[in-house]
Order: sequence, then C-alpha cells, then structure tokens
Amino acid sequence: MKHKKNKKVLLAIAGSDNTGGAGVQCDIKTSLTLNAYCVNCITSVTSQSSNGVKEIVNIPEKVIASQLNTILNEFNIDCIKIGLFNSYTSAISTISILKKFKINVPIVIDPIYRSTSKTNFVKKEIYIKIHKVFAKLNPIFTPNIDELKILLNLAESNDIDENLLIKKFYKKYRSNVILTGVSKKGIYTTDYVLDESLKIKKISSKRIISNNTHGSGCAFSSSLAIYLAMGKSLFEALKLSKKYTSKAILNSPILGVGYGPVGH
Repeated sequence: MKHKKNKKVLLAIAGSDNTGGAGVQCDIKTSLTLNAYCVNCITSVTSQSSNGVKEIVNIPEKVIASQLNTILNEFNIDCIKIGLFNSYTSAISTISILKKFKINVPIVIDPIYRSTSKTNFVKKEIYIKIHKVFAKLNPIFTPNIDELKILLNLAESNDIDENLLIKKFYKKYRSNVILTGVSKKGIYTTDYVLDESLKIKKISSKRIISNNTHGSGCAFSSSLAIYLAMGKSLFEALKLSKKYTSKAILNSPILGVGYGPVGH
C-alpha cells in the first residue's frame, strides 16, 4: 500500500465553537484544506449562535495539561496556534509543558478578547497577564486594532497611528506582531507586520463585504502557522494567509443564518 506524503502537524490550543465556524473547528477545517493535520487542546467550550454567545465553560487546568501532554508524547508538532485562553494559571502551565518537551516551532497567537457579538470572554487585566506570559514563547501575535489597544491597556477610542501602536507593542511584549484588518475608509483593509528584521511592512487588499465572516480570524492565524511551518518567511506567510482568508470568505456557504461561517 502506498503511503501518503507526510503532513505538517498543527497543534491548535483554542476554544470550541458549537456552530463549527470558529475556534478549534475552524482550525481543523483550515488544516484539511492546506493538507496539514490538526491535533488540538480545547481551552473552553462555548454555546453560541449568530445571535451571540450564550454560555462559556472554561476547561480545568489539569484537563488542559493532560490534553497537551498526551499530544506531545505522541505527535511531532510542526507549528502551534493559540486562540481563546481565559486562565492565567493554565497559561503558566501550558508554557511549562511546551518547555518540558523542548518545543521549538512557529507559534501564532490570535489574542481573542471578545466575540463579534460583543461578548467579552475574559477580564481585561487577566487578558493582558495571559498574553504577557505567552510573549515568552517568542510567538507572532495577530490582534485586530481593538485587541492591540487592549493589550497595550489603551482606550479603544484612542486614535493612534498604527505604526506607533506596533512599536509600543514590541517594546512591551518583545514579540513579532501582525495588526490585522485595519480599514479606515471601508474600501481596503490593511495588515501591518513587524517582520524578522523588526521593520514594519504592510499589505492591503480590497475589503469583502459579507455577513459570513465567522471564523475569519481563526482561519487567518491557523493558516499563518501552517505556512510558517512550510518554511515561508513571515511576510510571505502573511500574504498567503491573507489570500487564503479572503478566498474562505468568498467561499462561505449559504446556511440561512444571520452571521455565517467562512468557507474552506
């Protein structure tokens, strides 16, 4: 029997979305599309619909640790994507486990603070503490403009130049960052990236108007991790992930819901 070519393995550490649009479910679909394999560690279980998040149950620290240990004892991981994370002690435990296994792969962090329906998943001070700890992993953060301001403990209404925000972020967190989806005039969206040489680059594309964008941030961050695992530079991986996410939005299935998921 002919064996299939080895796949890159993505470890998704994220929440579960019962609609299948975002979270671990989106990471799995993204991996399948990009010919990668996704193992996962679920950090929280959400009950949500296009009308909003109804319930959130955080997974106990010992269960998160157990998921990570069982995966890392068996699988060779090529990249990691970290999404929804609500527990500071679990963040400390996660870092300890990754160091124990001497994990040295691209790590992408999608620092999720609130849902599109405006439900905050975690208290602001805990959110900042968690990601200050995760910065020790030398990851690439992929916040939107509001998340970046919150990570810097700035008012979301504070109008600061994107380049200055990125410089402030690097000074505080010492991590690479991609500021995603900045749209000032509504026609184009721009991503700003602090590349390996610590220079700020940007890439713009025409904004896609759609009600089916649930999971677009998850698709972007998990695809970015996979492209980095394939050996792409950060800027090249950004271009490919932006293209992948745009295509996913355009391929969104029509499911008859108010706020639908992206396609793959």
